[in-house]
Amino acid sequence: MDYKTKWFSIQQNPNETVITFHPEPHVRFWPPSVLREAPLPRSWKTGGRVVITGSGAVWMYAHAAALVAANGGCVEVRKPQDQASRNVGDASTPRSFSPRDFFVVEDRELGDGQRIVLVKLDIRPAPPVAREQLAEVVKALCHELDKLQGRISIYLTGSGPVEVYAGIASAAVSRGVSRIVCVSPRDGYVNVWPCDEETPEVPSEAIDWIHSLLRPKQGSITLGVVGDPNCGKSVLSRVLYYCAVKANYWSWRFDSDGQSPTPEWYLSLRQVSREQAEQLRKSQKIGWTKEMEETLTAQLRGARDYFDVLIVDLPGGNLKASPPQRIPPGRETLFELVDKFVLVYQYDASPQPWIDALREHQLDTRIIAMIASAHPHQFPTLTLTKTANAIWEGLATGLDRGVDLNTIVSSFHEALLPFWETIVGLHKSHD
Repeated sequence: MDYKTKWFSIQQNPNETVITFHPEPHVRFWPPSVLREAPLPRSWKTGGRVVITGSGAVWMYAHAAALVAANGGCVEVRKPQDQASRNVGDASTPRSFSPRDFFVVEDRELGDGQRIVLVKLDIRPAPPVAREQLAEVVKALCHELDKLQGRISIYLTGSGPVEVYAGIASAAVSRGVSRIVCVSPRDGYVNVWPCDEETPEVPSEAIDWIHSLLRPKQGSITLGVVGDPNCGKSVLSRVLYYCAVKANYWSWRFDSDGQSPTPEWYLSLRQVSREQAEQLRKSQKIGWTKEMEETLTAQLRGARDYFDVLIVDLPGGNLKASPPQRIPPGRETLFELVDKFVLVYQYDASPQPWIDALREHQLDTRIIAMIASAHPHQFPTLTLTKTANAIWEGLATGLDRGVDLNTIVSSFHEALLPFWETIVGLHKSHD
């Protein structure tokens, strides 16, 4: 090992240099301050290909790629799940594929030749876009940037894989941009290039302008999905997210289970090799800590205003305790940030334990829907009806991680349209 800190290591191999990110052992998420407190070396002999890999946020990948580009290196992103199965991330190109459909560029001149550029990505994990097409997206975006004049500061935000963030940062540095900032719902404004004590704060004028473009004009709603383990909670949270996108709401899914999250790569790899997926996910599990709880709460608080619909996959608690703790002491602060709850429960069980758990914190009145999950391996179906007490009740089948996500989304989409219209409209009327 040639260089190692708490959050990354650098290894020089004969044909490549490998930068590996390491998860924070107690919280999982590193704060952006590590870029200054334990920085990547500002210069080292690259001489060719530099591989960036490991468990890291998009701003970490963008930062590393920018430094590599500044030192004349060639960036390659290698995801941990790609090492487990070479097929993960491969996809057939849609017939209607157009790179320009995956991003929006807005720019504004600040004066004195300074220009701020907001790049808003919209590359959803499903259906997956092939690596070759992701490269075309980066190329098309760079073509747009080449049209701009002046000293350019780029602000990157939106849904996109780490390789796209890294590719944009690398290309931007090679083109001589003066600044790169990632606008993260979790972490706020993160300076990724340059990143040192000399880097000035993001101008308030830039923040005001970016907020006017990003934040919903008529309010937003945070929708939390709760339920016991193995009831289909995480699958449903993901389906709600994609159905909200399909219904033309600017949406995001916040996985607040820091102990054992269900990332997109896990579901993709599971389609190829269930055993490999389970092994890799198990290796990344960590214990629940107070610090993790505080970090996730702060992240959710910051993300609430960025989206029309924010879907939160909430942790299931500790059912091994006696009595079971669905909302352990202290975790209610995370739940209090949720506007409305969707409660998922096994068809042959009762939703009452979760109703009681929410009632203990005066949150039961925020329940907007209760959905029974049955026959998880069957073809996905959803019936959803609004009752007289204004709570939606439904029955869902096919909520299993092994069922094709696109199939579930297609099946649930129509049934959810009246639900979206009601809850988003209801929340906007109270803003």
